[in-house]
Amino acid sequence: MRSTFLATLAAAALLACSARSTCPEGQVDCGGRCVALSADPLNCGACGTVCGAGGACRAGACDCGPGTVRCGETCAQLESDPANCGACGKTCPGAQVCGTAGGAIACADACAEGLTACERACVDLTSNRYHCGGCGVLCEPGEACDGGTCRSLQVACFATDDVRPLAPDLAGAGSPRPAGDGPVALAGLDGDVWAAAALSGSLVRLPLELAAPSVEHALHAADLEGIAAVGDRLLVSNSGGGSVAVVEPGTGRVLDDVILPGPPSANPRGIAVLDGRAYVALYGKDEASGGQAVAVLDVSRVPGCAGAPCATLERTIDLRGAADAGALPFPGHAVALDGNVHVTLANLAKDSDPTSWTYGYYVTPAGPGRLVTIDAASGASRVLSLGDGCKNPGALAAHGSTLWISCAGAGAAGLLPVDLSNPAAPVVGGLLLTAFDAPGAVAFCRGAGFVSDQYTGRVQRFDPVTRNAQEAVEVCPMGAQGWAWAADLLCAPGR
Repeated sequence: MRSTFLATLAAAALLACSARSTCPEGQVDCGGRCVALSADPLNCGACGTVCGAGGACRAGACDCGPGTVRCGETCAQLESDPANCGACGKTCPGAQVCGTAGGAIACADACAEGLTACERACVDLTSNRYHCGGCGVLCEPGEACDGGTCRSLQVACFATDDVRPLAPDLAGAGSPRPAGDGPVALAGLDGDVWAAAALSGSLVRLPLELAAPSVEHALHAADLEGIAAVGDRLLVSNSGGGSVAVVEPGTGRVLDDVILPGPPSANPRGIAVLDGRAYVALYGKDEASGGQAVAVLDVSRVPGCAGAPCATLERTIDLRGAADAGALPFPGHAVALDGNVHVTLANLAKDSDPTSWTYGYYVTPAGPGRLVTIDAASGASRVLSLGDGCKNPGALAAHGSTLWISCAGAGAAGLLPVDLSNPAAPVVGGLLLTAFDAPGAVAFCRGAGFVSDQYTGRVQRFDPVTRNAQEAVEVCPMGAQGWAWAADLLCAPGR
């Protein structure tokens, strides 16, 4: 079944790169773009002041990039620089290389096993941001090298209508970029970051090349809530319209619009893609609104699709029986891992306090949160209780064979690890407390974990191995409405 407005949607695409008459607080206009002079390596301290290759902009001044120190007029990696091997000015003679072996930095005739000589510097191509994946491949400011690919952490700031790049240490890595009205979900495709803007019903392309402007495509949708890449196309959940749109990124053209079963308020949200299928969490609103299920779409024809039908509805998985008595499951987020799709269930009941401003709404945890696991091969599903330590679960992300789930229930808020190394016998770990009352989005970048706060614009880094949380950092400022929200996180691969 297709939307009758498909032709209108397909024709609607626009550029949103126009200069603003005023810039947000903390930014200035540099050639028609609003930039943060304190952190933008292309406009550091003043418009047009560019930091050198590998350099960083800190507090409005160019400085050496991560992992380097100043040696005279240059920035050097002491652990590998043959001109500054272990200390500034210590030069390796002749054809010797500089590297680390046995915990010591020294000149040698050859690099240690696992390291590559790049102009006589012994480096790990999987983690060195100045030689990432190959000699001379330099990561952009704010990016880190992860598995031989340059990556940066991107944060969707809902209240200020922008996306902000961060380095893995949570330092600012460039200017915020406009991302429609209310960017709420992020996805990566072909070296670009894509933002789904809930309030403007638009998709925004954010090239990882810092100097390139963002491009907005108006879909004229109502409340976009989820986004995922399928080959060279994007899937977008249109929450207000009860559909999933297939979008051609280059033009913003809607190729197909799959109407989901039930009333329009089925409220599609998170999308996970696995083996030619898309699993869409239908959050619903109440007992009469529909939703409370996972819709399974056949998206095998989506890559390269030029027009409807690109995707079709295969079936829905009813989850109403997965909630406690008197409650509804409210499936919201989904992730694919090792042949299975995992969806969090909030398990909420109506607020029964007549003095509360949320009276009559489904906001009260009825009991432990749930995790439903769907076997992609057989279609079978099973439900796991997350225990009393995790109520109102939401976003989730995978690190190895472990899922990390944000739990936002009062008195049971934090990050919950679920070990799925044996899928038949998942192990629910202990709750990792964060600095937030309502942890939100979760992402992993270069081995480190990151979680956002649903009530503020802060982001916190945590170690998934030692299970320690570090200090939270303010990333998204308050908007004109007087509040802030870091709505989503994405570890984005560079070009």
